[in-house]
Amino acid sequence: MKRLLISVLFIFILTKCYSQNPFRIKIIDKETDENIKDVNTYVDEIPGSDKYSDANGLVYYNNFPKDRKVSINIKKKGYITQVIEVLASPLATSDNFRIVKFEKGIDLNKLIIWGKVEDFNGKNIKNETIALNYLGKSLTTITDNYGNYRFEIEKSLFKPIKSFYLEIEASNCEKNKSTEEYHGELTIQKNIVLKCNFDSFKNSYENNKMGDFSSVNLIGTWICQTIELGQSITIIYSLLPDGTCEYEYYVNGKNFKKSTPNLWKYIDNILIETPTKEPEICVGYIKWNNINDFTITIIDNGNKAYNGFKRTYIRY
Repeated sequence: MKRLLISVLFIFILTKCYSQNPFRIKIIDKETDENIKDVNTYVDEIPGSDKYSDANGLVYYNNFPKDRKVSINIKKKGYITQVIEVLASPLATSDNFRIVKFEKGIDLNKLIIWGKVEDFNGKNIKNETIALNYLGKSLTTITDNYGNYRFEIEKSLFKPIKSFYLEIEASNCEKNKSTEEYHGELTIQKNIVLKCNFDSFKNSYENNKMGDFSSVNLIGTWICQTIELGQSITIIYSLLPDGTCEYEYYVNGKNFKKSTPNLWKYIDNILIETPTKEPEICVGYIKWNNINDFTITIIDNGNKAYNGFKRTYIRY
């Protein structure tokens, strides 16, 4: 009887030390955010703990030590091995779930050019052809369901060149062609923002008057402080009730430019500005963070280098 009680007590202690609500990790590709299956994971201090991620990138553990950090090894051919520390809570909380972004290994003999294609509203541009042109050659690939693309090229082929072109023409979007510089990097990330259904914005500008009711929210003075192209930028932007606007533009603390009054309209989250002395229409997409804070994505301001840039303004 005493031996039985000892055995029961021993099992109880083990259960208290190791029983745990299920701990799970989800493994996704760092570049594409796609689930990765068949990734080997194991915990050094738990014998026989090897597990492999399923089709959803998920791995489940049920016997984590209680309330202390545990290291999980994560391995798969073609990816950089990771070791992460996790703390499994004894309570069933969100702390028992971790997303791991798994990074592909780098082949020193290859140049990787990759990125994401989306429209100004953040919608993925999927299943569209993107072309890479260099030295009279052209390579193509298809964007995936997340808008991601990837080129892998023998680095030796790129040695004699200093620039290349990326070109994409998606349905209902304006064709985009950009020139990119090459300085011997192993990887180059280039995200692309397309102008889609742009004619409808121009028509709205021509056919509507002041815009919708929400344009009232924009009236006032705003300030943006950011880093662009390696420089410190401050913009003080005033939008007036009479439909005019003006701004002061500072670069590295020095007053770089003060605009003459321009015309502005705000229609369906699109801010359209017409400079009085320039023929081009400046267009940006606004996402409200709160009533005193918005982020604008530049669709077109006359300088292609700024297409896709995001600026956050707060009420001044």
